[in-house]
Amino acid sequence: MKTLVNSFPFLLTTNDFDYKDELRPSAVLNYFQVVAGMHATEIGVGYEAFKERNLAWILTKIKYKCVKEAIPEKGIKVQTWPKEAKRVEYDRFYLIKDEADNVLYKGVSRWCIIDFSTRRISREKAIFNGEYLEEDVQLVFDSEIIKNNNIDNLEYMFDYDVRLADLDHNGHMNNTRYGDIVLSTMHKGDHIDEFEINFINECMLNDSISVFKKRFENGKLFVLGYNKAKNHIAFKALVKIL
Repeated sequence: MKTLVNSFPFLLTTNDFDYKDELRPSAVLNYFQVVAGMHATEIGVGYEAFKERNLAWILTKIKYKCVKEAIPEKGIKVQTWPKEAKRVEYDRFYLIKDEADNVLYKGVSRWCIIDFSTRRISREKAIFNGEYLEEDVQLVFDSEIIKNNNIDNLEYMFDYDVRLADLDHNGHMNNTRYGDIVLSTMHKGDHIDEFEINFINECMLNDSISVFKKRFENGKLFVLGYNKAKNHIAFKALVKIL
């Protein structure tokens, strides 16, 4: 039986990097998102297969750690593999490696399946045809800071209006866009060690998201997006800064 893991090659471009020549959070999230979709299709649970069943994958949280900085215009390999489902949650692991097989970034994401018409979590199961890889990347979700901080005592930064260019084929703001929103709250010169984001409520076309932050003395930055019109939190993020 084939092992449920694959590696996909890419060439880094200058658009993947910020002003410090470090990978943008949106670029890391994009590579994770792309290989998750490619591998899901490969193992029979991709976008088109789910669309026929009126189902869709929804990302609920994602986290990555920078192990070593990437280099512009160099080749990388992005490896991914899923973990066996826990109730309605599906974790997926990632490694971004350079051409010499050195690990540059490692990450984990958590997904669930929704009924596309109701936008609610479905109890239908995704059946992966293959043998699970036992390895994981040893990154832990649910930081106490993310769970225990809300909009109180946060510093207002800006409003972000969701536009047509932000949407993905599920009709909500693409997950990668949040990476640039969080990056825009940071100080010039900050280096990202770890990045974690929890997607609380979907951001739709013309939503206006008020972005707040709180910087802690231990080098961590908490960022929250709040939808005033709908009176709910859109996302929570935590960045560990070097």
